[in-house]
Amino acid sequence: MKRLSVMVCLLVGLVLVQTTKLQAQSTEPLSFTYSSFSNVSFLSMNGATAQENAALRLTQARTSSAGSAFYSERMVDLTQPIHTSFAFRLHGSNTPVHADGITFSLQSQGLTALGGAGGGLGYVGISPSVAVQFDTFKSTANPTGSQVGIDTGGSITPVASAVPSFDLFGALVYAWVDYDPATKTLQVFVSNTNIKPSTPLVTTVLNLATAIGPSAFAGFTGGTGADDEINDITAWSMTATASSQAVPTANLTPGIVNIGGSCFITPYFTYSPTCSVTPIPPSVGTRPLIIPNKTLSVSPSGGLAGSPVNNYLVTVTSSVACFSLNEPINLYTLGNPSAIALSAVSPSSIAPQDKNHYTFTVDPVTHTATFSLEALGSALDATGLAVKAVWPLEGIERVTTLVQPAPAPPTQTPLPGQATDTPTTTPTASPTVAPTATGTPAATSTATPTSTPTPLPAGAFLLRTCVQPSPVPSTGSGTIFGETTPGAVCTASVKFNNGKAPTNFDGGPQTALSDGFVLFPFTSSTTATSGLGKVTCTFNGQTQISLTNFLISQPAGATGQSPGTLPVSVSVSPQTVANGQQLTITVHSTPSALCVAQIAFSNNAGIPFNGFAQKVPGNGTVSWTFTVNTPGTGQANAIANCVGGVQTGQDSATFTVSG
Repeated sequence: MKRLSVMVCLLVGLVLVQTTKLQAQSTEPLSFTYSSFSNVSFLSMNGATAQENAALRLTQARTSSAGSAFYSERMVDLTQPIHTSFAFRLHGSNTPVHADGITFSLQSQGLTALGGAGGGLGYVGISPSVAVQFDTFKSTANPTGSQVGIDTGGSITPVASAVPSFDLFGALVYAWVDYDPATKTLQVFVSNTNIKPSTPLVTTVLNLATAIGPSAFAGFTGGTGADDEINDITAWSMTATASSQAVPTANLTPGIVNIGGSCFITPYFTYSPTCSVTPIPPSVGTRPLIIPNKTLSVSPSGGLAGSPVNNYLVTVTSSVACFSLNEPINLYTLGNPSAIALSAVSPSSIAPQDKNHYTFTVDPVTHTATFSLEALGSALDATGLAVKAVWPLEGIERVTTLVQPAPAPPTQTPLPGQATDTPTTTPTASPTVAPTATGTPAATSTATPTSTPTPLPAGAFLLRTCVQPSPVPSTGSGTIFGETTPGAVCTASVKFNNGKAPTNFDGGPQTALSDGFVLFPFTSSTTATSGLGKVTCTFNGQTQISLTNFLISQPAGATGQSPGTLPVSVSVSPQTVANGQQLTITVHSTPSALCVAQIAFSNNAGIPFNGFAQKVPGNGTVSWTFTVNTPGTGQANAIANCVGGVQTGQDSATFTVSG
């Protein structure tokens, strides 16, 4: 009888051997084999997880990150047998010690489930759940730095564990997980070859249906902490039974959870100080949470119109409040790659990549990015045509289908006595002698892992500010938004360029909710033409200050103008600047227009830049010079907003901060 748990890396060259999309009947099989992850449309990816080099990269070699990915087509019936196998490589590190590892997880929390970073392995806090952990961080609980264990209920203290005879870090590792509901036995086999050992490394008696529920999502999690590593899944195969439960709608509401005395906040931040206060609920006070605006649109919609070549405009929007989200976005075309080609339109900083995949950030002024999608109608096949945008840092994705794929052919039931065709290939070679684990099962430890997530990259916490709307109407109101670490206490002040301050402004202390925002509304002055907002936040004994400049439009009757667009262009010099060096921002606009400048660093950090309002002289040029001071390196944006009466204009320019 052919074995069902076959190591998928034997099927080299096949991206998708079989995926069976099923009706909602619990008696139907669920079987798939992926020998690579060049196609990730079947996954819901969260946190730091992304597709890279045909692998499912749960985390990059970056500190304090967590990622997860779950099979999104169907849930698994936990009352039936489960056989799964996968290959992974935990490698590469930018820190002296590598950490922390991955899990294979079964959970019913949802497709966007994501646990804590560091020693939490991207799993801690996901409940109800059961996971198989592969821990690479040497600690009290894992003295060898290579531990395989079985976890339950979102806890990373294993109920059973053992040490393999080889190092989990470095080379390719193969794993098989089998569950027998009749005996309630969960077995984990691990090898450094692609032949399944005859003896499991870890075994425990556990009723999955009781621990999790009747159905679960299957997938992987990974985490890094103060130390890092690359966590790659390179192949995956599963044979199980599809659950009759429909896949629920993803819940993207952020919130705070208190796990073992540590705070974890998703999807915007993940950190782990000691929880000294009651966790902030998802929505308290007088306002709801501020949810990011992340959209994907394709125009025209409705599919092919009969012409041999069809052109579409693909637009991606990414913002939160008045901030442009400068996190990376992945855009994919799904379908026959020879029939479709994607090309970038704006912003101009998007570099050419594969014609079916781009990674980019949106324009910092318009909050959007646009692409041209060309489809050759005669070459489109049964796979159809779709566009998918993924925000990997927050685990959000959007998909627009332009041409529906052809329906799958009906499954034929074999006649009695007729042989069935097994979709996977069983290796004919006999298994070699199974490697014997040299270590005894590790003792269960209740100690907190020493590899814990550090705070956000720039230190204890970050802070950035903006004002909405822009410009603020002269007889209306505006709001200063501060985005910071949830739980930080913030105050604010506003001054207009005529020396006055709002008379009805309350800049008193506010505590940032679980979305990380504080909001300070104000009423504008009828005579001022610009203003400066200042937000000061404290958290865990540290203080951050951020300044934001804003313009105030004038009534049309006062200027004799009608609303319109003011010409604005921005340039920076030099294009590459090191920390401690000076950068000059130059703005060209209509004489007598009033302009302010802002800086947006890629890490949302840096010493505030005071690009105070200046009136454009007769030569149409105004400039600001400042000293760059920001943690880290990478791309940054200089953004200018100008107003002339009721006419407004915006533009931006990119530059690079070097080490």
